[in-house]
Amino acid sequence: MGLDVTVPLGVTVGSLRDTSTGLESLASGFYNDGAGPELATAAGPVAGLDTGSACREVGDAFLRRAQALGDAASTFAGKLDSAAFLYEHGDSAAAERIEFDPPEEEEKRIGDDPGEPGYDPVNEYEDALREAGLLDGPSDGFYREWLANAAKNDVPPEVIVDIARRHNITPQSFDVLKGMERVTDNDGKTYFILPSGVSAKDARDATLMTYVLNAGTGYEDSRGSGKNSFAETPYAADEVQRIIDRQESNSWSYVGAELSADALPLRQTEC
Repeated sequence: MGLDVTVPLGVTVGSLRDTSTGLESLASGFYNDGAGPELATAAGPVAGLDTGSACREVGDAFLRRAQALGDAASTFAGKLDSAAFLYEHGDSAAAERIEFDPPEEEEKRIGDDPGEPGYDPVNEYEDALREAGLLDGPSDGFYREWLANAAKNDVPPEVIVDIARRHNITPQSFDVLKGMERVTDNDGKTYFILPSGVSAKDARDATLMTYVLNAGTGYEDSRGSGKNSFAETPYAADEVQRIIDRQESNSWSYVGAELSADALPLRQTEC
């Protein structure tokens, strides 16, 4: 007896969430992989010797590889969680637009320095944040995406450290974006669709964190192209504060979000 493909498949939201939670737990294990840190720590007594240096380098390499596996698991878990949210709220069409194709296995080795195959510039931002006492362990999820966007937009690590310190940006700061449908514009910027009934506070926080996540407006790239009439505003802690101040003075504009679903503003000057 063959399978009747005309019958819609049933979706169990609870199963999606259970699987998402399991993958996040798996990802956490990769992020907190003991082999790398323990090997690096063991090198402490002989730090001045070649063997100590080698142990630290091997430990760091183990940690980076574990982190790469954790990133893949965390990304898939996030997609499952978003799908569960959308199915639960009756938007099956949006849920089924989410691409669940597994990432292709990469055989390239993870480089340690710029110019090496597989080098990840996010490492520099993580190191700067750790040295400033603003990050424990590797980054993941939206927080890591923030650092990747900063690297792509040539935002110096010290600017990211300043933003994180002055505005208390932590991995949990991006939680407000979880479960929202993602939209990408023609410039590659990411935005999110506010769900119906979202609170004014969550709408305000999501708008701010979308700006933070993108690590810049991209106006400078469009200057002279006729795409927009705005001048580029430097991405910095002062600009984040300006947006916060503007949101507070225009708090009434977020109340309507509690009544209907709407797309987040696509330009930071509209915050």
